[in-house]
Amino acid sequence: MTAVGSTQAVMPTAAGRALAAIRRDVDRWALWLPVAMGGGVALYFALADEPAPWLGPAALAGLALLAATLRRRGGAATALVMAAAAALGFASAQFSAMLAEAPRVERRTGPVAVEGRILQASARENGVRLLLAPTRVEGWQGPLPRRIRFTVAARLADPAARPGRLASFRGVLLPLPAPAAPGAFDFQRQAYFQGLGGLGFATSKVHTGKGAGGGGFLEAIEALRHDMTMRIQGTIGGAAGAVAAALVTGERAASPEDVNVAMRDTGLAHLLSI
Repeated sequence: MTAVGSTQAVMPTAAGRALAAIRRDVDRWALWLPVAMGGGVALYFALADEPAPWLGPAALAGLALLAATLRRRGGAATALVMAAAAALGFASAQFSAMLAEAPRVERRTGPVAVEGRILQASARENGVRLLLAPTRVEGWQGPLPRRIRFTVAARLADPAARPGRLASFRGVLLPLPAPAAPGAFDFQRQAYFQGLGGLGFATSKVHTGKGAGGGGFLEAIEALRHDMTMRIQGTIGGAAGAVAAALVTGERAASPEDVNVAMRDTGLAHLLSI
């Protein structure tokens, strides 16, 4: 037998063995559905340009219909179900991206007057970091970003700042930074799905007042988390208090940098991350 003939003989045998192994594993096929969905999500994020909005739903509907039509043809139906699961992942990623779409800060702006509702207030070594749902930005035309994160120096911070309160101050708005290098961590993409439309820093004293209420369950939980963090940090104090608060409430902003470096060097940083 020639080399070509030998190869042709081996290939059908290998394919047959693979198909037989797949058939023997029929009761585990469902476990591959999340893998297929994840593949669809990965395909969406691998695209260089945003696909047409109808692409994911159309592919899902077409593949699901074909799978239902060919449901009695085991192998083909299974392949179509897997493809439909991938299309479901693709369509869900598209839908999430459309839901997260919101205005963003495109260029450095300010100092300008800023007003908004505090969503998070995280104490830091040298001040506080406020996550704001802006209600007014001086000179802004059109819809506002959903969220803007501001850094406030200690001398400008208001100790009464907590989730649910209203804040007003003057500040500078900054666009989200691009990755530091090709393939590096993409903060812009993470911020997009978190509804974060920009960064900034306060240039005047922050004044807070009581909100109108109606922030909902999640805001109440965030306020409780903030109060617990401040209580732990105030009772224990120093770096130990910051680490204790991070372990209990997950708020790591106040942890000193030298402590973070030491935790990373000793392989314990995952404890704070969890």
